[in-house]
Formats: sequence, structure tokens, C-alpha cells
Amino acid sequence: MTTVRTLIVVASVRGWNITQMDVKNAFLNGDLQEEVFMVPPPGFPHKPGEVCKLWKALGLNKHHALGDVIDGIGLLKSELARCFAMKDLGMLRYFLGNAVVDTPIETNARYSLTDGSPLPDPSLYRTIVGNLVYLTIIRPNFAHDVHIFQSLLLSTSSSLDLLAFSDADWAGDPSDRKSTTGFCIFLGDSLISWKSKKQDVISRSSTEAEYRTMAFTTCETVWLRWLLANMGVFLHEPTPLFCDNKSAIQIARNSIADLFTKALFSSHFRFFVTKLLMLIVAAS
Repeated sequence: MTTVRTLIVVASVRGWNITQMDVKNAFLNGDLQEEVFMVPPPGFPHKPGEVCKLWKALGLNKHHALGDVIDGIGLLKSELARCFAMKDLGMLRYFLGNAVVDTPIETNARYSLTDGSPLPDPSLYRTIVGNLVYLTIIRPNFAHDVHIFQSLLLSTSSSLDLLAFSDADWAGDPSDRKSTTGFCIFLGDSLISWKSKKQDVISRSSTEAEYRTMAFTTCETVWLRWLLANMGVFLHEPTPLFCDNKSAIQIARNSIADLFTKALFSSHFRFFVTKLLMLIVAAS
């Protein structure tokens, strides 16, 4: 979903037109009446001359989102319709479980009971709100996710610069003393990537836990920079990475701090240092 959110933010800021199409003649796991062979896909180990024998039919049944120039979109639609049975779904409105609505919203507005006009049919709104409230009651651990879902807005007027924040909860799990990695990354004013995950190993200090989190955030940031470059968004400035642990920041800035990183995996340290030219590490 990070890729989808990033694409929608870039398209919104740059004013791209995104349309959607559906493949009608897809088939999934159909039974084959004859022998069918195919060339092994890239990355599949095989000897020269070997092929794959299909036991089930392969197919595709999903939506395709297209963007950029209107004339190019029209030509691509025509070519796809000529080769396949396609259905034009028009402008992007619903994609992978996410509703896409181009509606200006005032984020700091305060409303009273007398503002606006009553909905002609409030049942759908009441159903959605009721389901979310019920979900937070039966699954308290979903309360934060539901809050994010309700308040996540993607800006159409912000810049396309990345901004990363990282934090760690050192030894937060009382059962195994493992720390929790947490980060969030913004594209302009829009939140596009976030994660909270327990670390695989036990950190001996809060500095080590924070440093692992910074390394994990760096990996996500490098991947997002690559993704944006593939969308035609080239970032020529380093990406700021904010952390609230001064010791971890000093280690990240010092390429010869091997004495202080004995407890860390060397791969974390080497990867982090090689990517620091793309990042600005700063205290929040």
C-alpha cells in the first residue's frame, strides 16, 4: 500500500489523470485439457534447455491504474482493448480497498450540530461509524489504526520531498526484553509509510535499539527514493532523518565509531554509513 499511496500523492501534486481498467477475460487456476509449457521466469533456477510444464492455467483479474498524459492514456486504452477484453472504469475512484476522493477538506475546522445539510440517507454513514467503533471495542489494539484510517489525508499542494522520523521503545516487551522499531515517512505533507515492529534481537542499550531503528528507516527511505525516481520524481537533496537519541546520532555521524558498535551487527553499520550521503541525521 505504500506504493499506492506514493503514486496517488505524486499524481495529485502533479495533476496527473489516473484512470482504471478491468480485464474481463481472466481465468484463474483453470483446468488444462492439453499440455502447455512455458519459459522459466527470471530468477527461477533451471538448466539450459529446461522449460516449465503448467498444471493449472494462469490468469489475471485486477485493475490497472494509468496516469500522466491524457492522449497517451487514450492510446494505451485503445491498444489494450484491441488485444484483450477490457472494461474502462473511468477515473480512479476505488483501488485495492481504498476509496480515492478528490475533495478539499479544512483540517482545522470546527463544526456544530446546525452546520451543513442533513444527509438524504444517513444509514451508510452510521454503518461505517458503527463498525469502526465496534472494532475499537472488540479489538483495542486496532484503536490507533482506526484513528489513522479516519484521519489520513493526502495533500495535493505540498512539495515532493521525503522526511523521515524514527524512534524505538527499548526493552518495551517485558516478556523477552526486545525493543520495538517505529518509523513514519512523509512525502511533503502526506504520510505515505509507517511501521511498528518488534526487533529480532535483544538490544543491550537504548542507543543500540535506536540505531537499529535508524538503519531500518534508512532502508525504507532508500527504497522510497528509488520508487520516486521510477515515477519521475528525482530528489537532489539528502532526506532528513530525525531521531531523539543523541548517542545513536553521534555514532551515525562518525564513520570510525567501531568501538561503540561492537554489540551491533556489522552489516547494519556498513549499510547505514554507505547511505548517509543521502540522509541528514538530525535530532528532533
